[in-house]
Amino acid sequence: MDAISKSIAKDRRQQIIDAASELFGKQGYYGTRMTDIADYIGVTKPVVYRYFDSKEKLFAEWFEEVITDEYDQLIDYINNSKDSARVVTKKILETYYDMILSSFILTPYKIAIMEAGVCPEITKVVYDKMQARFLEAVNALFERAQKSKELKINDSMLLAHLFISPICGSLVHYTVFGYSAVNPERLKKFYDAHHESFWFSWAV
Repeated sequence: MDAISKSIAKDRRQQIIDAASELFGKQGYYGTRMTDIADYIGVTKPVVYRYFDSKEKLFAEWFEEVITDEYDQLIDYINNSKDSARVVTKKILETYYDMILSSFILTPYKIAIMEAGVCPEITKVVYDKMQARFLEAVNALFERAQKSKELKINDSMLLAHLFISPICGSLVHYTVFGYSAVNPERLKKFYDAHHESFWFSWAV
């Protein structure tokens, strides 16, 4: 494939992802057909399938484009930061606060949560690409914190679950009820209180 053909293919692929972003956001995953995406950009359905052989794979790539860069930065920070675990956990909560307040970033979560019953494969995509990696990184962080005597309990995975559960709960809350349900200022206070109480309970 020459340079021009590669450029055309890249542009078409991006067109499809952009159309998916628009339609998934408006119609949901289940309510969007590959035909809808083809119609949106003025091509036939086989053209879309030339780039993505299933809607699930298209969702996965769209999901990565929406979230992966920022999320990868967070995971890299958790895994490699020389900051104390207390500082890292504060940064985690600040990052999730910003992510939750972005309706664009929240859309994939909304689809995964609201459509889990009819499209369980999408929930698995979200879990595998994000929550499983997040849990693993926080668990490793707390293992290091135990070795450095920052935390007083030996079960790092239990602490990881305790720490991330309120984050997951707030994601569910905002995706289901929307931004009118809880004031962002209250979310910030909730995260601050969670951070303070977690370290009050488990710090050495």
